[in-house]
Amino acid sequence: MEHFIRTAFWIVTLAGCLLANPVPKFDFDDLRIHLIQESVECPDDSTFYAPKNVEDTCFTQALDCFMAELNGTMTEECGDKDGYIEATVDVLKMVIDQRLNDGFALNNSSRCACENSPTIPISGFLDALTSLIQENEVKKNALVQ
Repeated sequence: MEHFIRTAFWIVTLAGCLLANPVPKFDFDDLRIHLIQESVECPDDSTFYAPKNVEDTCFTQALDCFMAELNGTMTEECGDKDGYIEATVDVLKMVIDQRLNDGFALNNSSRCACENSPTIPISGFLDALTSLIQENEVKKNALVQ
């Protein structure tokens, strides 16, 4: 009887903890794209790889490409005194990790390589990132239904 009560106690305790700390949900505003557009200043000749017309098999790799460009080229070349780029990288990492956990692996195929994507200025890069994230959310919602 004592063993049963102890087991029941731990089940209730763990369930309560899980309910109190739910898995974080993605909110598009967390990307801070509009804040990057308003406050990050890049040299006029700065360009960034931006995958377009992404195949389903290359989708996670495309997100990783955007994250690498934000974390690498944009961080090095552009002024971001408020840390919006770093915050956006953190959110993209969460989105990529969620895709990896859902079984969508990174594709190391040469056709998915970041370097095969066109290079465009920051405004086009951020628009392409926005489109890809929106497409990801549409695909994710379609899988749930």
